[in-house]
Amino acid sequence: MVVPMTGCGRLSVLLIVIGMGPLRLEAWSGAGHMTIAAGAYRAMTPSTRGKVDAILAAHPDYEKWSAAFEPGSGELDRGMFVFMKASTWADEIRRKHSKFDHPHWHYVNYPLKPPGFAFAAGPAPDDDILFGISQSERKLADRTATAEDRAVYLA
Repeated sequence: MVVPMTGCGRLSVLLIVIGMGPLRLEAWSGAGHMTIAAGAYRAMTPSTRGKVDAILAAHPDYEKWSAAFEPGSGELDRGMFVFMKASTWADEIRRKHSKFDHPHWHYVNYPLKPPGFAFAAGPAPDDDILFGISQSERKLADRTATAEDRAVYLA
């Protein structure tokens, strides 16, 4: 026999479900970045890995990352480890007054624009993640850029 729920019953169930949810929501974590980076590194050809490893060797945090690597971690080698650490670097320096910090390059905002609302603005075309990706690609392709700049923009 099914008992129909009253408005109070539905509200109680909704509050219980909400209460069972996570207390803190995060869009992405360091573990998520490193998981994607590991997959990307594995998908690279050995030649591309060598180029990436050489570029990252000029990164300001390379020595710290390299020193933290512990050999004997299965299929994880120093190059993959450094690449994985580089994938979290932009979040690590965020809002810490680094000259390399671009806080708006972490996301893009697309406004919800219900029908009849004509005043919603689009994403900032010169200060969002799409712009940051294009700037990073441009810097990596620029053979006149400093080795440190190329490493930072790769990270």
